Amino acid sequence: LVAVVGENGSGKTTLSKLLMGLYVPEKGSVTIGGRDTSTTDMTSLMKRTGAVFQNFIKYTAMTLSDNVRISSADKKYTPENISYALSECSLDKNDEKTFPEGLETMLGREFNGSELSGGQWQKLALSRLLFKNDAKMMILDEPTASLDPLAEADIYANFFHLTKDKTALFISHRLGITKVVDRILVFRDGTVAEQGTHDELIAANGVYADMYKSQAQWYK
Repeated sequence: LVAVVGENGSGKTTLSKLLMGLYVPEKGSVTIGGRDTSTTDMTSLMKRTGAVFQNFIKYTAMTLSDNVRISSADKKYTPENISYALSECSLDKNDEKTFPEGLETMLGREFNGSELSGGQWQKLALSRLLFKNDAKMMILDEPTASLDPLAEADIYANFFHLTKDKTALFISHRLGITKVVDRILVFRDGTVAEQGTHDELIAANGVYADMYKSQAQWYK
């Protein structure tokens, strides 16, 4: 588990798109499993990676069930594995106020469906990523921006045990998860300014320590 942190505009999202092969580096190379992403088949690369970005798509005029399984349309699905993906992201299909028809609830106003809050849409986007469990690398690029820091940390915590056999990157300018990841990369001005564990970076008393101290009241 790797946390990539830094202020807005420091290069975090660019890194994620390089890893997914969406950007090709102007110099140097990006390799995953020893394979250069610039020469790897894009279909294969997309199948092995999954991501949720801050500007994710809201799939309206679709049911709750279809909103989850669209991430892997050819995968066999059941009400149970869709419900599991939702519940792990703190969405309850049995919430009659929000989902009066359970998994078959239409979302969005187009067909008089349920309109979700920004936070609920983000949790649904995370459910899609979880449903795509054949992805070997998962990237969460500030997908919880509209949630408060404690709710963000709660969702990330749910993902830790689900990504134990995968590579997972948690990208954020907020530091609610950094104490429990294996490694932290601190970006500044497009470069890695610091890297290490939470304790190592606090002891270094540099960029990360300043960021953490400024946000510490959120995580008491």
